[in-house]
Amino acid sequence: MREEELKDLARALGTLAATIEARDQRQHAALERDMAALRTLVARNGDEINRLVGDAVPQLQQAWQQALDSSLAPASRRLDAVISRSGTALQGVEVAHEALRRRWLTRAWLTCAGLIVATVLACTSSVYLLTEARRDLTRYRLDAKVLQAVAASDVVLCGDRLCANVDTRGPRSGARNQYRVVRPRP
Repeated sequence: MREEELKDLARALGTLAATIEARDQRQHAALERDMAALRTLVARNGDEINRLVGDAVPQLQQAWQQALDSSLAPASRRLDAVISRSGTALQGVEVAHEALRRRWLTRAWLTCAGLIVATVLACTSSVYLLTEARRDLTRYRLDAKVLQAVAASDVVLCGDRLCANVDTRGPRSGARNQYRVVRPRP
């Protein structure tokens, strides 16, 4: 190959490289334009979607709330009624509990008062019974001495009266010395 052909070949290769580079730049520029257009389209469509969806969100929320209200309203009313009745019942139970507590306290105080009165009466009765027992004991001691003296004396029944074997030599007693000592039993 000759030098001239080599120069032509080098020129052709340079032209080819320039053409390829120009085409590459055109394709790159076209791709950039398409990407910019796509970005613009996405931004515009995104705004459009946001506008459409943004307008629909309050309507969807309102529709959802209406659906919930219509389906939950009867249950809510029933629940409110049950809560109201249970509150009333609870107040009634509290009132009854307070009344029972007051009644129990009253009965407890009355029971305490009754026990105090019963204790005082028991103590009084015990003192009275002890006093009576002491009197009876004194009387029984005297009666026992009389019975011992009668049992040791020579005395017998004579109808409705006692007859005694009197010691004529024994000492006399009484205010006028009218009594004499009875002889002991043999």
